[in-house]
Amino acid sequence: MTRCDPIDNDPPGRSSRFDAASPDLRAGNVSDGRALGKRRCGCVAGGILRRVRRGKEPPVNAKPDTRPAAAVLLAEGFEEIEAVTVVDVLRRAEVETVIVGVTGERVVGAHAIEIRADCRLEEIGARRFDAVVFPGGMPGAARLRDDDRVRSLLVEQHDRGGIVAAICAAPMALAAAGLLEGRRATCYPTFRDRLGSARYADEPVVEDGAVVTSRGPATALAFALALVARLRGPEVRDELARRMLVD
Repeated sequence: MTRCDPIDNDPPGRSSRFDAASPDLRAGNVSDGRALGKRRCGCVAGGILRRVRRGKEPPVNAKPDTRPAAAVLLAEGFEEIEAVTVVDVLRRAEVETVIVGVTGERVVGAHAIEIRADCRLEEIGARRFDAVVFPGGMPGAARLRDDDRVRSLLVEQHDRGGIVAAICAAPMALAAAGLLEGRRATCYPTFRDRLGSARYADEPVVEDGAVVTSRGPATALAFALALVARLRGPEVRDELARRMLVD
């Protein structure tokens, strides 16, 4: 089992799936981690808030993990705010979120913050994700754009109808793969001329079919919540936003 395989840390007989109608949520139990399906243990080593194994494999008759899954791809020079915000919000919403290192297992961001990925890109194999997400930042976004493996993953994800999402400078990687032709899209303003034939929209988050784009660090939270709505539904998104005090 690689670190890109699904992880389920719930002990037998207990589930931590997000339930917008759960008693914990209604009672407002946020600080102790019982609300919003927050995992009970996390650490930086092995990925941001990566869930720590209890040392036991799930029982043979355990139900398969049916949560939606997202891959967040990091290349050297990524924008840390965008990456951490997306991973944090998706995991709060009980989306299985895998941090994938494109340039190695340890990836250093544009502002010298190092993150240890859950796995490297080559370890994904044939695994499929409901969403593939690209944080921006430079030169990270350019490295995503120029990597043939990333481009192949993008095209495959798009062709089977999966969600493809990018923020800040990273939408140029989608454009380079031909995924923005004729679509509405947004990005960091100084990169708008790199969107090819996309129809640029000056909006925080733009959704066109299965393609989701956003402008930059200040819109990272709105971007992440838009992905929650896609993967878990608007009710989960709204409840999560309320608990996070999002206006």
